[in-house]
Order: sequence, then C-alpha cells, then structure tokens
Amino acid sequence: MGDEGEKLSLRPEHPILARLLSYWIERRQGRQFPARRDIDPLDFPYALGNISLIDVFHSPLRFRYRLVGTRITEQIGVEMTGRWLDDVPYPDYREILVSLYSRVVASR
Repeated sequence: MGDEGEKLSLRPEHPILARLLSYWIERRQGRQFPARRDIDPLDFPYALGNISLIDVFHSPLRFRYRLVGTRITEQIGVEMTGRWLDDVPYPDYREILVSLYSRVVASR
C-alpha cells in the first residue's frame, strides 16, 4: 500500500476489505479523502452487496442511508436505502451503529 497505507491504522485481513482500502488510497490522490467523482462503483462489483453509502448531517449529527447493499439488507431483514439510521428497528443494533458512525465522523 505504500507510504499512504503506512499512515493508516487500518490493516484489514479480509481480502475484499484490503482491496477496497487499496482502491480508496489510490483514489485519494494524496488528499485526506477521495472526492465523490473519484469513486466509481463499477470499479468494485466484487463488494457492492456489502457496501452502504451513508450521508452525514450535522447539528444535530444524523445519518441517512443513501444506499444499502443487498447482502446487508438480507442480513438485517429490512430495506434501509433512503431511510434514516433512526429508523433501524433494532434498538441495540441502532445504538451500536450510532456509536460507530459517530466515531468515524469524529476521527475522520
């Protein structure tokens, strides 16, 4: 992954996650994050069923699912695409997700 990969604390062991991380790093082009225009879902068909795109809203901090992969939908049994994280029907799971997503936003 080169120097940029060395700066990251993530070291995914799963080959699909490692491949996605390499793609992300390549698309960043030295910036902190890639721009939306830099990401093309057609570049990673091997992972689409396992990916969620989440919009982040501030003041107050809230999350809306722009897209939820089919495998994720099958696992949770609820279609969440276009819905708010607040709509996740499982309180314990929702609480975990809020905590995780909030930490991701805070740590960038």
